[in-house]
Amino acid sequence: MARILPTIAGALSVAALGVVFSISFVALIYTGSLSAFLGPAIVMTLIGSTIMVLAGAMLHRLPALASPQDTTALLLAGSLASVAAADPGALNGPTVAALIVLITAITGVAVYIAGRMKVGYLARYVPYPVLGGFLAATGYLLTTGAIGLLLDQSVTLVDIPGLFASDTVFQWLPWIMLAAGIVFATRVWPNDLTLPICVLTVGVGFYLWLLIAGVDMAQASARGWLLGPFPKPESGGHSIQDMIAQIDPVMVVSQLPLVFAVVALTMIGALLNMSGLEVALKRRTDLDADLRAVGISNLAASLGGGLVGWPMIGNSLLAARFSLPTMISAGGVAIACLAAVVMGQDTLEMLPRGLFATLVGYLGIDLLVQWLWTERRGFPGRDFAVLLLILATAMTVGFLTAIAVGVAVAAVLFVASYTRLDPVRAQTSGVARRSVIERSAADEDRLMVAGEEIVVLELTGFIFFGSAYRLSQRVQDDIVVEGVKELIVDFARVVGVDVSAIRSIVQIAEACAAQGVHLVLSAVPAETAALIARQGDIAPEIVDTLDDALREAEDRMLAMAPDAGTSEAGALDTMLGTLTPNVTLAPGERLFAEGSTSTSMFILYSGIARAEVATEGPDPLVVRRHMPGSMIGEIAFCTGLPRTASVVAETACELAAIDGERLDDMALDRGEFYALIAARMGERLARTTRLLQQMSR
Repeated sequence: MARILPTIAGALSVAALGVVFSISFVALIYTGSLSAFLGPAIVMTLIGSTIMVLAGAMLHRLPALASPQDTTALLLAGSLASVAAADPGALNGPTVAALIVLITAITGVAVYIAGRMKVGYLARYVPYPVLGGFLAATGYLLTTGAIGLLLDQSVTLVDIPGLFASDTVFQWLPWIMLAAGIVFATRVWPNDLTLPICVLTVGVGFYLWLLIAGVDMAQASARGWLLGPFPKPESGGHSIQDMIAQIDPVMVVSQLPLVFAVVALTMIGALLNMSGLEVALKRRTDLDADLRAVGISNLAASLGGGLVGWPMIGNSLLAARFSLPTMISAGGVAIACLAAVVMGQDTLEMLPRGLFATLVGYLGIDLLVQWLWTERRGFPGRDFAVLLLILATAMTVGFLTAIAVGVAVAAVLFVASYTRLDPVRAQTSGVARRSVIERSAADEDRLMVAGEEIVVLELTGFIFFGSAYRLSQRVQDDIVVEGVKELIVDFARVVGVDVSAIRSIVQIAEACAAQGVHLVLSAVPAETAALIARQGDIAPEIVDTLDDALREAEDRMLAMAPDAGTSEAGALDTMLGTLTPNVTLAPGERLFAEGSTSTSMFILYSGIARAEVATEGPDPLVVRRHMPGSMIGEIAFCTGLPRTASVVAETACELAAIDGERLDDMALDRGEFYALIAARMGERLARTTRLLQQMSR
């Protein structure tokens, strides 16, 4: 019984609501002169709804119940009403039915193609506060919809004061209070039996109250307490041959431009509803698969003459609250639709209107409580304000407008937040940040002194007007006034630059030129480089890589820097300078290979050699370039570890090899030699440590 009772109560509730919604939506279209065709239209819509809900249940990843939607029904109704107002005899029922079938089929194909093109990811860019606002607005619409169901009218914000009139308030307030009571009960006693017991209590209590009060069904219906009576079609038969003969193809084609709006509404509505269900049910879904499911279910529904639809949040959440398996809830809706086709609507007309208003109100109030109270604690004040703005806009202007406003405000807040992010990933100096050029000890000492006059800014992310302004101010206020001679701005990690940022970069170039700072831009995309060149009179130097910029800046600084004097590393250079080269390499010849072992180190006397390591790609990665005077292979020489890189001659090279035997022939004692090597390696380690410190700021 613990499983049977919720299943029966839930299936009956969901099924009845599904049928009521379908009939209500089709009745919006077939009004006035079209009401004569309402009977066949209801049959076609119920058959289409049966196909749609079953196809959707099988294809959607979440427990979603597809149904015709009021937005597309209202769109069709409004367009057809304008045609009928201009020419009352222009439309007939079969023509409208043919138009609906065609639009539903085209919408199904278009939405399926969109799913195949994987455009569902667009919904992932909807911020969480916007989804929260969407669900809160859905709760408001469900709540007012429940009141409207009780009063048999549409309820908007301006109607709310009139709802408390003495002749109106008791028509809706007791049922909404029951809905609020069910929300309280399900939250205090979160058990699978709580909701079905509440629903059965309300339903049985209603009929007992009618019995005690002595009110029969006819009187209850006349007082508006029952779902019925539904709109009745005018008398007269409608054979398939007659309906086909009455179709006006010219009129159908003339109204087909509606399909563009219907397709757009279907994609937006389906993605929003599925994203909302994803959040409400706390389960992930594949939105592209959902779009394909919506497309297939609409295409299948068109075969039965159904209206355009997609998963409905209200019915889907109701089924989830009853813990119904998807196929049971969908099967219940399908059976109820077919039963209404075969047996007519008389049984549905006898159901209590208040019971279904209570269910709809329960869903609405539960969503409002969830997002205006429970989830409030997890939102920062600014994000919760966005949620409230969406809700207020939905209440005053409209639902789709509210979503658009929410996305726009979230985008503005994002831009404001992103503007506060520093576009500079790291600011380093030439003391710590070096090119891959390995120089002599004397040059290394000179760069240690002159390197503070080199500043490197490594940018990251998307550089737009806000972040570019911060970058410009940083350069003009903090860098060009501190005696900097070389400024390198690296774009390797920049994903894009807007036009406003281009102007800020030109302003940086102008400020550097005014202060005598040499500006170099590295790794700039070709399009950005072209825009920079066209924007100002002062064009900064642009190089391919950061390493190129560093190497050129070091060369310029060395050309101006004085001799740094003597040091331990300089003493090593002096001592090694007495050696005679005994190894020659032709261009492209390898000195040793990565991973090999050796007991020798080398001093480069002439030429250029490069150290490279293997990569997963076809080309190795160059990690160092050795200039005359640099040591090669000293780590393996001192530690006995395998070579960490291969060394290849870029030009003809002359080297002096040092091994244990040659070291014994040198005037320097082994201890002193190792101490000098350790001092050189210690300088590199200190430079690496400083680089890490600067990059972590």
